[in-house]
Amino acid sequence: MSVLAHVELAKTPQGTKHAGCIPGLSAELNIPNLAKLVRWFLFEQSNPNDARDPTEVSLLESPYYWGQISVFNSASSTYRAPSDLSGIGGMKREYIRACPLWRNKCARNDCIFVITNPDTHGMGGMDVAHVMAFFSLRQHGKQVPCAVVCWFN
Repeated sequence: MSVLAHVELAKTPQGTKHAGCIPGLSAELNIPNLAKLVRWFLFEQSNPNDARDPTEVSLLESPYYWGQISVFNSASSTYRAPSDLSGIGGMKREYIRACPLWRNKCARNDCIFVITNPDTHGMGGMDVAHVMAFFSLRQHGKQVPCAVVCWFN
């Protein structure tokens, strides 16, 4: 059984409320190695058939991103939940938030299930993560949506 799902960033970025570059977002989230994580992510995206673990690839082989980023406070996930027929054919939409100020009170950083092993059925093929931020960057003329997550052990 495969999970059919699609995640899309919010339509409107947060503009000047958040950092506009990777080093700025790194400082905002207090993740000093964020630039290195983005390089590894971009290497995986640019080399989908490369079997190497991106963390073992030389940083000289990994693309460096110098440009601007757009930060978003939310994303929507549309997926099929065949056991819940409340939607059209079991289709559901959930909003995932990563907001520094939710309703002008405190931060809201939702938890998500991430498919980490597509060969394992059900929840066994998923891990739980805490969303720290959503952002997008432009690479080779295409918008690349990204999420910064903190994995639960």
